[in-house]
Amino acid sequence: MTLNASQVGFALESCVVCARAVSAPYCSPRAAAAFGCKGTAITDQTRNDVLSFFNFIRQRLSQGEYNEYGISSASDMNKLRWDCNLEAIAARLVQNCPEDVPLSSAEHALNFNYYGPHTAEEVLKSPITASMWKWTEIANAGWPADNVFNGNEVLHSFANMVSANATAAGCYSSTCVERASSACVFSQCAIPNGVLVYTSGTPCENGGQCASPKTGVCEYGICVLTA
Repeated sequence: MTLNASQVGFALESCVVCARAVSAPYCSPRAAAAFGCKGTAITDQTRNDVLSFFNFIRQRLSQGEYNEYGISSASDMNKLRWDCNLEAIAARLVQNCPEDVPLSSAEHALNFNYYGPHTAEEVLKSPITASMWKWTEIANAGWPADNVFNGNEVLHSFANMVSANATAAGCYSSTCVERASSACVFSQCAIPNGVLVYTSGTPCENGGQCASPKTGVCEYGICVLTA
Protein backbone atom coordinates (compact mmCIF):
# COMPACT_ATOMS: atom_id res chain seq x y z
CA MET A 1 0.00 0.00 0.00
CA THR A 2 1.35 3.41 -0.92
CA LEU A 3 1.10 5.91 1.94
CA ASN A 4 0.49 9.56 1.23
CA ALA A 5 2.37 12.41 2.86
CA SER A 6 -0.33 13.19 5.42
CA GLN A 7 -0.42 9.59 6.61
CA VAL A 8 3.32 9.34 7.02
CA GLY A 9 3.57 12.82 8.50
CA PHE A 10 0.87 12.41 11.10
CA ALA A 11 1.63 8.89 12.20
CA LEU A 12 5.29 9.90 12.57
CA GLU A 13 7.20 6.66 13.20
CA SER A 14 4.23 4.54 12.28
CA CYS A 15 4.40 0.80 12.52
CA VAL A 16 6.15 0.73 9.17
CA VAL A 17 8.96 2.90 10.49
CA CYS A 18 9.06 2.08 14.18
CA ALA A 19 9.79 -1.57 13.53
CA ARG A 20 13.34 -0.35 12.97
CA ALA A 21 13.53 1.12 16.45
CA VAL A 22 14.25 -1.04 19.48
CA SER A 23 12.47 1.47 21.73
CA ALA A 24 9.12 1.17 19.94
CA PRO A 25 7.40 -1.53 22.04
CA TYR A 26 4.11 -1.87 20.21
CA CYS A 27 5.40 -2.12 16.67
CA SER A 28 8.31 -4.48 17.08
CA PRO A 29 7.90 -7.57 14.88
CA ARG A 30 6.75 -10.49 16.98
CA ALA A 31 4.67 -13.63 16.75
CA ALA A 32 0.95 -13.02 17.14
CA ALA A 33 -0.68 -14.11 20.37
CA ALA A 34 -3.50 -16.64 20.30
CA PHE A 35 -6.55 -14.42 20.78
CA GLY A 36 -9.11 -17.23 20.81
CA CYS A 37 -11.67 -15.43 18.63
CA LYS A 38 -13.95 -17.43 16.33
CA GLY A 39 -13.79 -15.21 13.26
CA THR A 40 -11.72 -16.52 10.38
CA ALA A 41 -11.72 -13.60 7.92
CA ILE A 42 -8.88 -12.02 9.87
CA THR A 43 -5.91 -13.80 11.40
CA ASP A 44 -4.36 -13.55 14.83
CA GLN A 45 -1.45 -11.78 13.15
CA THR A 46 -3.85 -9.12 11.82
CA ARG A 47 -5.46 -8.80 15.24
CA ASN A 48 -2.03 -8.32 16.76
CA ASP A 49 -1.02 -5.78 14.11
CA VAL A 50 -4.18 -3.68 14.50
CA LEU A 51 -4.06 -3.73 18.30
CA SER A 52 -0.36 -2.85 18.26
CA PHE A 53 -1.06 0.05 15.90
CA PHE A 54 -3.84 1.41 18.13
CA ASN A 55 -1.65 1.22 21.23
CA PHE A 56 1.30 2.75 19.41
CA ILE A 57 -0.81 5.77 18.42
CA ARG A 58 -2.13 6.05 22.00
CA GLN A 59 1.37 5.76 23.46
CA ARG A 60 2.84 8.37 21.10
CA LEU A 61 -0.02 10.77 21.79
CA SER A 62 0.33 10.26 25.53
CA GLN A 63 4.00 11.19 25.38
CA GLY A 64 3.37 14.38 23.40
CA GLU A 65 4.74 13.19 20.06
CA TYR A 66 1.87 14.87 18.17
CA ASN A 67 2.27 18.32 19.70
CA GLU A 68 3.20 19.79 16.32
CA TYR A 69 -0.32 18.95 15.16
CA GLY A 70 -1.89 20.74 18.12
CA ILE A 71 -2.53 17.47 19.97
CA SER A 72 -1.33 17.59 23.57
CA SER A 73 0.09 14.80 25.72
CA ALA A 74 -2.31 12.76 27.86
CA SER A 75 -2.35 11.94 31.56
CA ASP A 76 -5.07 9.28 31.46
CA MET A 77 -4.48 6.99 28.46
CA ASN A 78 -5.08 3.23 28.73
CA LYS A 79 -3.50 0.38 26.83
CA LEU A 80 -6.21 -1.33 24.77
CA ARG A 81 -6.79 -5.07 24.79
CA TRP A 82 -8.50 -7.11 22.08
CA ASP A 83 -12.06 -8.22 22.83
CA CYS A 84 -13.55 -11.15 20.89
CA ASN A 85 -17.10 -10.05 21.74
CA LEU A 86 -16.45 -6.64 20.21
CA GLU A 87 -14.92 -8.39 17.20
CA ALA A 88 -18.12 -10.43 16.84
CA ILE A 89 -20.17 -7.22 16.78
CA ALA A 90 -17.87 -5.82 14.10
CA ALA A 91 -18.21 -9.04 12.10
CA ARG A 92 -22.00 -8.71 12.04
CA LEU A 93 -21.78 -5.09 10.96
CA VAL A 94 -19.59 -5.81 7.93
CA GLN A 95 -21.39 -8.95 6.77
CA ASN A 96 -22.06 -8.78 3.00
CA CYS A 97 -19.92 -5.62 2.73
CA PRO A 98 -22.51 -2.88 3.39
CA GLU A 99 -21.83 0.52 1.87
CA ASP A 100 -23.56 2.59 4.52
CA VAL A 101 -22.25 3.02 8.03
CA PRO A 102 -24.24 0.72 10.32
CA LEU A 103 -26.04 2.43 13.15
CA SER A 104 -23.73 2.58 16.14
CA SER A 105 -25.28 1.54 19.41
CA ALA A 106 -25.13 3.94 22.32
CA GLU A 107 -23.07 1.32 24.12
CA HIS A 108 -20.11 1.18 21.74
CA ALA A 109 -18.15 3.60 19.54
CA LEU A 110 -17.71 2.49 15.94
CA ASN A 111 -15.17 3.12 13.18
CA PHE A 112 -16.30 1.99 9.73
CA ASN A 113 -14.99 2.05 6.17
CA TYR A 114 -16.42 0.92 2.85
CA TYR A 115 -14.34 0.26 -0.25
CA GLY A 116 -16.28 0.18 -3.51
CA PRO A 117 -15.60 -1.18 -6.99
CA HIS A 118 -12.18 -0.40 -8.50
CA THR A 119 -10.53 -0.52 -5.08
CA ALA A 120 -6.90 -1.61 -5.25
CA GLU A 121 -6.37 -5.33 -4.85
CA GLU A 122 -3.95 -4.70 -2.01
CA VAL A 123 -6.67 -2.93 -0.02
CA LEU A 124 -9.19 -5.70 -0.70
CA LYS A 125 -6.73 -8.23 0.70
CA SER A 126 -6.64 -6.45 4.06
CA PRO A 127 -9.35 -3.77 4.38
CA ILE A 128 -8.81 -3.37 8.10
CA THR A 129 -5.14 -2.48 7.57
CA ALA A 130 -6.10 0.20 5.05
CA SER A 131 -8.75 1.53 7.42
CA MET A 132 -6.52 1.96 10.44
CA TRP A 133 -4.27 4.20 8.35
CA LYS A 134 -7.24 6.19 7.09
CA TRP A 135 -8.42 6.86 10.63
CA THR A 136 -5.20 8.73 11.41
CA GLU A 137 -5.59 11.22 8.53
CA ILE A 138 -6.38 14.27 10.67
CA ALA A 139 -3.19 16.33 10.38
CA ASN A 140 -5.05 19.24 8.76
CA ALA A 141 -8.38 18.78 10.52
CA GLY A 142 -7.73 21.01 13.53
CA TRP A 143 -7.81 18.98 16.73
CA PRO A 144 -9.64 20.96 19.47
CA ALA A 145 -7.19 22.51 21.92
CA ASP A 146 -9.29 21.45 24.91
CA ASN A 147 -9.62 17.85 23.65
CA VAL A 148 -13.40 18.17 23.68
CA PHE A 149 -14.95 16.50 20.64
CA ASN A 150 -16.52 19.22 18.50
CA GLY A 151 -18.60 17.09 16.16
CA ASN A 152 -16.10 17.24 13.28
CA GLU A 153 -16.66 13.98 11.40
CA VAL A 154 -13.07 14.02 10.11
CA LEU A 155 -11.93 13.67 13.73
CA HIS A 156 -14.55 11.13 14.77
CA SER A 157 -12.68 7.89 14.06
CA PHE A 158 -9.41 9.18 15.51
CA ALA A 159 -11.24 10.36 18.64
CA ASN A 160 -12.60 6.84 19.10
CA MET A 161 -9.07 5.44 18.74
CA VAL A 162 -7.59 7.70 21.42
CA SER A 163 -10.49 7.99 23.85
CA ALA A 164 -9.23 7.70 27.42
CA ASN A 165 -12.42 5.82 28.29
CA ALA A 166 -11.61 3.00 25.87
CA THR A 167 -10.18 -0.17 27.37
CA ALA A 168 -10.74 -2.65 24.53
CA ALA A 169 -11.44 -2.96 20.82
CA GLY A 170 -12.43 -5.60 18.31
CA CYS A 171 -12.29 -5.32 14.53
CA TYR A 172 -13.36 -7.29 11.49
CA SER A 173 -13.54 -6.95 7.73
CA SER A 174 -15.34 -8.59 4.83
CA THR A 175 -14.36 -8.68 1.17
CA CYS A 176 -17.04 -9.31 -1.45
CA VAL A 177 -15.28 -9.79 -4.80
CA GLU A 178 -14.46 -6.13 -5.66
CA ARG A 179 -15.94 -4.49 -2.57
CA ALA A 180 -15.03 -4.54 1.11
CA SER A 181 -16.15 -3.20 4.47
CA SER A 182 -14.23 -2.97 7.72
CA ALA A 183 -15.22 -1.98 11.23
CA CYS A 184 -13.72 -1.55 14.67
CA VAL A 185 -15.93 -1.51 17.74
CA PHE A 186 -14.63 0.04 20.95
CA SER A 187 -15.57 -0.62 24.57
CA GLN A 188 -16.57 2.96 25.31
CA CYS A 189 -19.78 4.68 24.26
CA ALA A 190 -19.95 6.63 21.02
CA ILE A 191 -18.38 10.04 21.63
CA PRO A 192 -21.03 12.77 21.40
CA ASN A 193 -20.36 16.40 20.66
CA GLY A 194 -19.06 18.26 23.70
CA VAL A 195 -17.44 15.31 25.50
CA LEU A 196 -13.79 15.23 26.62
CA VAL A 197 -11.76 12.68 24.63
CA TYR A 198 -8.81 12.59 27.04
CA THR A 199 -7.19 14.78 29.69
CA SER A 200 -4.11 16.80 28.78
CA GLY A 201 -1.18 16.43 31.13
CA THR A 202 1.94 14.51 32.02
CA PRO A 203 1.78 10.80 31.17
CA CYS A 204 2.43 8.16 33.79
CA GLU A 205 6.03 7.07 34.38
CA ASN A 206 7.12 3.75 32.91
CA GLY A 207 6.91 0.98 35.49
CA GLY A 208 5.03 3.15 37.98
CA GLN A 209 1.46 2.97 39.16
CA CYS A 210 -1.24 4.65 37.12
CA ALA A 211 -2.96 7.66 38.60
CA SER A 212 -6.25 7.30 40.47
CA PRO A 213 -8.99 6.24 39.77
CA LYS A 214 -7.34 3.69 37.49
CA THR A 215 -5.60 0.60 38.81
CA GLY A 216 -2.68 -0.59 36.76
CA VAL A 217 0.98 -0.29 35.85
CA CYS A 218 2.36 2.29 33.45
CA GLU A 219 3.90 1.04 30.22
CA TYR A 220 5.52 3.66 27.98
CA GLY A 221 3.08 6.39 28.99
CA ILE A 222 -0.14 4.38 28.92
CA CYS A 223 -1.81 2.40 31.68
CA VAL A 224 -2.05 -1.39 31.58
CA LEU A 225 -5.20 -1.87 33.61
CA THR A 226 -5.28 -4.60 36.23
CA ALA A 227 -8.81 -4.01 37.48
